[in-house]
Amino acid sequence: MQAAILSVKLKHIDKFNDLRRKAADKYNNSFKDIMGIQVPMLKVDSRKPIAACKHVYHLYTLGVSSKRDEFLEYLNSKGIMARIYYPVLLHKMEAFKNCRIEGTLENAQEVLQEVVTLPLHPFLTELEVEYVVRNVIEFFK
Repeated sequence: MQAAILSVKLKHIDKFNDLRRKAADKYNNSFKDIMGIQVPMLKVDSRKPIAACKHVYHLYTLGVSSKRDEFLEYLNSKGIMARIYYPVLLHKMEAFKNCRIEGTLENAQEVLQEVVTLPLHPFLTELEVEYVVRNVIEFFK
C-alpha cells in the first residue's frame, strides 16, 4: 500500500521539495536575526558547485539556546505542532544497546536539549507559515 502511494507522490517530488524550500526560506529569513535561535544550515560538499546543492528540509529544526521547553510548550499552546523529533539518542535506544560506542557523546546530548522542529511540509499554506513565524517572533520578544 505504501509503495503504491509513494509511486504516485514520487512524480511530484520536485514540486513538493520546492514548496518545502519556499516555506523554509520564509522561516530562515524571519528567524536569522533572532538572538537565541540558530536556523538550519546547508552543509556543502566543496567538491560540488554550490548550485548543485539544495536543502530539501525533510525537517525544519531550530537550535534554541535557552527556554527550549517553554518555547515548545508555547508553540503547542498556539496550535503549532512543534516537537522534538528524535528525543532519544541512538546509543540510548534499546535496539542499539549492544553496539560499540566510542566517547561520551556529550555534544550530542547537549544538542538534543536545544532542538525544536517546526511544522514543514509541502501542504503548509502561506497563512500557516506566517502564523508560525508570528508566534516564534512573539515568543522571543
